Amino acid sequence: MGRVRITCWILLLQSLSVFAEDENDVIIQAPDVTPFGRWGRMENCSQGLFVTAFQVKVEGKHSIVDDTGLNGVRFYCGTPTTLEDEAGQSYLTWENVTSSVGLFGHWGHVNNCTTYAVGFDLEVQEPQGKYKDDIGASNLKVLCADGAQIEGYFNNGEGHKFHNVSYTGVQRCPTGYALCGIKTKVEIYQVLGDDTGLNNIAAKCCSLTDVIPIIAG
Repeated sequence: MGRVRITCWILLLQSLSVFAEDENDVIIQAPDVTPFGRWGRMENCSQGLFVTAFQVKVEGKHSIVDDTGLNGVRFYCGTPTTLEDEAGQSYLTWENVTSSVGLFGHWGHVNNCTTYAVGFDLEVQEPQGKYKDDIGASNLKVLCADGAQIEGYFNNGEGHKFHNVSYTGVQRCPTGYALCGIKTKVEIYQVLGDDTGLNNIAAKCCSLTDVIPIIAG
């Protein structure tokens, strides 16, 4: 399949994404551990695409300055069938979506599921009290359809360096559904106050029966 035909499929899928949301879509959300931040918009994969990979934006731990931990999450949306161009290169992920993103930190590498993502688990620090440094969320695990749980952030291969953090529990789509959208709760820059970054995540689950079949060839 040539690049022109692939581009046409992408444009078609993007045009379909303006349709009204399916009433059968399911929203899953991590527990609200912190009181910080405001919810952004739900940002959706184009119709027929589902989350196949993700990326996190994290400000690593400093020694004395204000830490903010997790600042953003990017979902990569793909198709159920791998397409190939003339050179035989595979195309699985076609687009990415983000909701609100904090100011701090850097985007890490892209973490891939072998199929679809069907859930997530958010790591959060509980409020630390007056005059102490809060960070909000610190990391994200994504649950893949094959059962793999992929952790997003690693600091020099040794894992996160934040204190008093814990995972809040896996939020999973119903059977037959996969992740297809994301909404994040992020605190705006506090100027002279204590900053946190991302504080919570909600994700949309769409039915896999809505997959638009794409035949390689």
